Amino acid sequence: EPEVRAAVIALGRLARFDKNCYRELSNLIRSKDGSVRRHLPIALAQAGTDKALAVLHEMLADTDRFVRSDALHQISLLRRKESIPVLIARIDNEESRLLQEEVTATLRILTGKDHGRLEKSWHWWWSVEGQDFLLPSLDTALAAERERRKHRAESETQSFYGMKITSDRVAFVIDTSGSMSAPARFL
Repeated sequence: EPEVRAAVIALGRLARFDKNCYRELSNLIRSKDGSVRRHLPIALAQAGTDKALAVLHEMLADTDRFVRSDALHQISLLRRKESIPVLIARIDNEESRLLQEEVTATLRILTGKDHGRLEKSWHWWWSVEGQDFLLPSLDTALAAERERRKHRAESETQSFYGMKITSDRVAFVIDTSGSMSAPARFL
């Protein structure tokens, strides 16, 4: 695996200067070897071209969730406006709730905005402001994200008998049957 990673990343560096290397790099998206595809997002980000970004966007539909996650991470590092509508369209197409959150977190880091977890909220915002939208600096977007997290932490006082609730999807099962009134015995 370390050799595969080094080779794929080196190909990404070479792709900046050699079209043949870029062609090889972009063909790796169809590799059946998951380790090759998992390292491909880093190489594509290093290539840094518009075509490489388009391949990264394609990788958001990969069958391997780790590949999708790595592609999201590299897209967030590249910080390009043309990624925003692609990410918005990806929200509802992501079957993993964890990756849906990662998509919206990437959108928040790119835009400095928070339109929740629903694709339609982000889509509406983008249809109104997208054409004239200017990406904020990374520092500005990160400051907005820190402020959101701070505010969320301050306003979340949800607890259940003293246990802090950290999820918005919780089910408590409370057994009030007669067997629960019996005292506990320790052996």
